[in-house]
Amino acid sequence: MIPTLMLWLFRKYCISRTGRLVKKKKTVKKAMFFVICCLGASNLFASPNTFQISFKGKPIGKMVFTENRDGEKLFLKFHTQVETRFVFNLQVRSEDQSYFKDGRLQLSKIERQINNNKKDTKITRFISPTQYEVSYREEKSQLDHAITYNLMLLYVSEPIDEKWVYADNFQCLLEIKKLSNSRYQVNLPDGNYNIYTFKEGRCVEVEHHQTFYTIHMKLMS
Repeated sequence: MIPTLMLWLFRKYCISRTGRLVKKKKTVKKAMFFVICCLGASNLFASPNTFQISFKGKPIGKMVFTENRDGEKLFLKFHTQVETRFVFNLQVRSEDQSYFKDGRLQLSKIERQINNNKKDTKITRFISPTQYEVSYREEKSQLDHAITYNLMLLYVSEPIDEKWVYADNFQCLLEIKKLSNSRYQVNLPDGNYNIYTFKEGRCVEVEHHQTFYTIHMKLMS
């Protein structure tokens, strides 16, 4: 998803340690995977919401997300596109999808492309109410936790009663810290953190804090 993706990109390609810009298996599971992959081509989703992405006050891209609730089913889809120039052109495209059923994550998928180079997909699959299979590259492992709330869901509903959130990109659970009314902080495993601001239960602004910079995202519609 965009928070982790942008933090990684800026750290890898644009920021030096001094803070300067530099160059640098089962049928059911397969069916769920097929549903998620087909969502982009369907008319299932409601009207999209758009976040503008900015760095030092300058717009560098957008993230558009859509959601659909069908009874106890929830589908989320995020599409991010960033294009900017530092020492060289940087183009980023990311597509993140989640499928929840009966309040539990069934499947999440993260795909990204950087300067036309496709990166490895990260997938989390439901096995049982307290067990998931996570895969990245050729490696697969199991996560023994219930997942009812993930980072994608943070953009849709305020975590009033939530203490933990699943980070699909890091493939682990992270603690949610309440800073004040409608403001929450999530510390990432790499030492960075995100702050989410809500209004009337919806996320309206996100701050992605790194050591030498901050990326802002603000809801446009």
